[in-house]
Amino acid sequence: MSQAHLRIHLDAALKSTEIRKACAALEQFRSGIDLLEDLSEETLIVLREHVHKTDGEKHGPRGDFLRAYLVLVDNLIQEARQTNRRLMHGITGGGGAGSAVAFVPKRGRPREY
Repeated sequence: MSQAHLRIHLDAALKSTEIRKACAALEQFRSGIDLLEDLSEETLIVLREHVHKTDGEKHGPRGDFLRAYLVLVDNLIQEARQTNRRLMHGITGGGGAGSAVAFVPKRGRPREY
């Protein structure tokens, strides 16, 4: 995009409260998903139970969104379990019940401790 086009579009967007709110909402939504993908299996399970207990009976569009959110969390729990099983199978050659479980973040970002 040329400098002139950028100036015109950006100026108009920054003047519009609705556009700024929409951009902020989209960014928070995406950031929320990124945060979920980095949580441990145990944390995801607790989060799922909390959301189901406190918001699971909502109806309408908000209820639809919360049910989709719970499906996403369930899928992330399953992915974490598969990752842990693969990791343990690779380390121990086993990975059956009773094996220790280690969590590896999905995105592979380095963690600060």
